[in-house]
Amino acid sequence: MHDVAPKRTEKGREGVSVRLVRKSIALSDRMFSSFLPDRGVVAEGEDVSAVAPWMSEIDAHIDAIRAEAGTVLNSIGDLPTFGETANIVGPGMNWQTRWTLYPFILMHRRLNGSLPTPVTRGVLRKIPGLVNGFFSILPPHTTLAPHRGTSRALARCHVGLITPQRSENCYFVIDGHKHVWRFRHKLIFDQTFEHAAINDTDENRLVLIVDVVRPEFPLLIRWPVSAVTYSLGFHPEARYTIGSYRKALASLRSEDASVASSPGV
Repeated sequence: MHDVAPKRTEKGREGVSVRLVRKSIALSDRMFSSFLPDRGVVAEGEDVSAVAPWMSEIDAHIDAIRAEAGTVLNSIGDLPTFGETANIVGPGMNWQTRWTLYPFILMHRRLNGSLPTPVTRGVLRKIPGLVNGFFSILPPHTTLAPHRGTSRALARCHVGLITPQRSENCYFVIDGHKHVWRFRHKLIFDQTFEHAAINDTDENRLVLIVDVVRPEFPLLIRWPVSAVTYSLGFHPEARYTIGSYRKALASLRSEDASVASSPGV
C-alpha cells in the first residue's frame, strides 16, 4: 500500500504470506515492464495533464482543497503518526518519524473523518483507477530516508497544497533528481525507484497524495490490477493499518462531538 516494508518478526524474518505477496508482485512487475517507461518520474508540472486527464478536476477545485487541507493541518496534534497506526515500517526506520497522514481512501476502502473535507472527497471519487488518496503531512525538520515501493502497477501523484516559504529546503528526491514542493506543483512518479522526502524548514509541508493504477496500462490490464489491489486490502498488514486509521478518525469524531455538546459552545 505504501512504499514501506512489513514489520519483521523477532528473528528478523518476514512472514510466509508477505514473502508470497512480494514474489507475486515481482513476477507481475516483470510482465508490466513492456508497458512502462524505465524512469522514476512519469510526469511533472504541466505535463501531468497529458498522462492524467483527471488532474483537471483537482485544478478546478484546488483552492477549496487547500482550504480543507488547512483545517486538517490545524488538527495535526490530534492525528497519530503513520508509525503509530501502521503495522509496517520502511527502510531507514521511517515509522519513527513524525510523518502523518489524513486518509480518505486506503486500498479502495473509504475512511470517514469528522473534519470538513467534502470537496476533497468529491474530487477523489471522480478519479479513475484510484487506490489510495490522502493528505501527507511532513512536519518541520523531518526527513523520510531513501526507500522504494513494492510494485510498478501503481503510479503515485503529489500535489503541493501547503508548502514552506523557504521552498528550496523542502523537497523530494526521486531517482537522484531533486523536486521542490510548491503550491499547485504536481509530480507523478514510479515508487519502485528510490526516493526520499526532506523538510528542513520551520513549517509544515502538506501535499495531496493519490495512488492510481498506472495510466499507461490498457484497460484489459487496468481492471485486473484494480481487482488485485482491492484484494490485497484483506491482507493482515493492510487490514491492521486500515483498522487503525478507522479508530483514529473515529476518535477525532468523538472529540469533536464532545466539544460541540459542551455547555456554552
